[in-house]
Amino acid sequence: MPTTTSTTSTSTTSTTSTTAPPIYVPLYTSVERIEELCQISVDDSSVPKYETVLEFIHDAENEIVEDVLGSHQATNVYIDVPSISETRERYSWIYDVDSGKLNFNLNRGIIIPLTDVASPIIAITSLSKNDSDPEDAPVWEALTQWNGVVGASNYMLLKSGHKAQTYALWIYDDEPESGISRLKATYTYGHNLDLTVLRQWCTYNAACKTLLVRLGSNEPDSLSSLEGGDLGRFVPRSYMDRIKFFQSEMQRLEAKYWPRPVEFGAEVV
Repeated sequence: MPTTTSTTSTSTTSTTSTTAPPIYVPLYTSVERIEELCQISVDDSSVPKYETVLEFIHDAENEIVEDVLGSHQATNVYIDVPSISETRERYSWIYDVDSGKLNFNLNRGIIIPLTDVASPIIAITSLSKNDSDPEDAPVWEALTQWNGVVGASNYMLLKSGHKAQTYALWIYDDEPESGISRLKATYTYGHNLDLTVLRQWCTYNAACKTLLVRLGSNEPDSLSSLEGGDLGRFVPRSYMDRIKFFQSEMQRLEAKYWPRPVEFGAEVV
C-alpha cells in the first residue's frame, strides 16, 4: 500500500510519497501450488522466503510469455498497406502458389504480408480499414472474414508453410487504400497450449528452484522428515530425487505439447 508522510511548518507545506514495489501476481501457478507439490510451508521467514518463491514463479511464467506459449491478445494493431506491385512481389516470395494449396487470381484484390506483427496468429477478432485522406480524421470500416460459408466477406487470413510461420491478408473485396496504418486489427496469437499444461510446467519449474534453495539450507526437513508425531520416526527424504522427477515431468510436457517446426507448404487458415 502507498504510504504518505506530510510535514507542515508555519510558512510552507511539503508532501512526499513513497510507494512500495508491486507484488507479482502469478498468471498460471501460485505459491500455494508450490507448497502442496513440495510439501513445505512458505512464508516471510521460511527457506526460501515467500517473495523468493514468487520470483521463481515470475521467471518460469516469463519463459512462457517470451516463447508465446498459450494464447495472447493484440488489440488495435495498425497495419501498413503497400502498393499492389509490392504485395505481388512479396507474396510470390512468401507463398508457393504453384503448389495448388493456394489457387486464386492475383489480379483480384490485394495481398498484405503481416511481417511486423506478433505471431503465430490464432484468429483475427476484428479487422477494419480507413480510406480517409491522411490529413483527415480516420473513419474505420469493418471488414468481414471468410468463414467457409458462401456469403458476403472481404478477406482471408493466409498462412505460409515456412518454419517462420509467416502470414498475410488477402483482401479481395472493398480493398483498402495503400499507405501507413490503413488497417487496424485485433487478434489472438501464440502457440495455443492448454492452460492446464502451462500450469503444470510452471509449477514444476518453480518447485525445482524452491527445493534447490531448501536443499542447501540447514533446515532439518532438507535431510529427513518426522512421521507419526512425537512417537514417530524420522525417514530419509531426498530433495534431489524429487527435483529430478519434476524435471522429467517438464521434459515430458515439452516433448508432448511444445510446438515443433512446421513443414513447407502454404495453407489457408
